[in-house]
Amino acid sequence: MKYCAVVCLVLFLAGCKVTVKDTDDRISIKSFSMEDSYGHWYDLYDQDVVKDISPAIHGGRFDVEWHTHSRDREHYATLRLSHDRYGHDSIRIWDDICGVDGSECSRNTEDLSCHFTMDLYMSCGIIGDPFPNHPEVYVGNMLPYLPKQLYLVLETCDKSAKHCDSEYHAIELL
Repeated sequence: MKYCAVVCLVLFLAGCKVTVKDTDDRISIKSFSMEDSYGHWYDLYDQDVVKDISPAIHGGRFDVEWHTHSRDREHYATLRLSHDRYGHDSIRIWDDICGVDGSECSRNTEDLSCHFTMDLYMSCGIIGDPFPNHPEVYVGNMLPYLPKQLYLVLETCDKSAKHCDSEYHAIELL
């Protein structure tokens, strides 16, 4: 009789659906795309394909777009020009606290339009906004010669800065 009760209990419990709540509060970059000076779009799986950025083509314009996943409404995002894919020894081109009232960037998805000038300056701004919202940054110190291969690094962090995620695209400044 005990055996029968145990078997019935096991069969009953086997029919129950047990779910585990996802409690991972860390921010993550779900996508990071880039359009080069020639108008070609590249996704994350193309991140090691070198994209050309030229001030002589379309005024040096290039676009970046990303989507993040975060349980927090607010998060910090920064776009850097770097010698390596990790953002070491880099120059910040754009940053903002996303998801707060008055912020340029939305909660989880962002589109930036950037440009690289003949005078070796770079700047980015939200698509549709004028570039002066974010000042031009001189990047000539990273460019002993042209063309030069570098990395465009996106980093996002939760508002406590305890959890961050980063992705990159290989670029060549012409």
